[in-house]
Amino acid sequence: MLALRWSFAKDLVLVALLGVTTSVAAPSRHRAGLPARAIHSVHVALVAPRPHSRVDHRALADERYRQRNFVGASLEMQLAVGDDPSLQAEAELYEQFAHAWSRAAAPSRGTRRFEALRYARRLDLALGGVWGAELDAELRHVAPMAVPLYRRAANHEGEQLALATCDALGVKPLDF
Repeated sequence: MLALRWSFAKDLVLVALLGVTTSVAAPSRHRAGLPARAIHSVHVALVAPRPHSRVDHRALADERYRQRNFVGASLEMQLAVGDDPSLQAEAELYEQFAHAWSRAAAPSRGTRRFEALRYARRLDLALGGVWGAELDAELRHVAPMAVPLYRRAANHEGEQLALATCDALGVKPLDF
């Protein structure tokens, strides 16, 4: 700490010397026949550091979520958990949504995208339903294709889920 103070004091002395040297070494305007102007001076002011302001990480997480920065929202909620451990469950929702969104956005074959979109839709409802319309639009394209894939795999539960999703979204399933 003492070394830091010494360095700071040394910097202040150097700045003061630089200011004095500059004002002394500058040519006088009166001798050059030019009109007199104000002499520029350097003022050094010491500013006390501001106290560390408390950031509302939960509000920042919601803002990032609405801006489609899902990983950033998840990270902000993790910071919020550091301040308030009762937010752990909500932080996990943000993290799970970020993973589900990335799986749903990735090009994939089979029923993986359908399942990721359904999961992301459920998580989005828990987080306020901001992206519901976009997720529903994607499900309208993916759910009809999932029905025959589940049927071919003899996954009756998955087929029923895909049929129910098609029915809820008002689209007709594909029959192969």
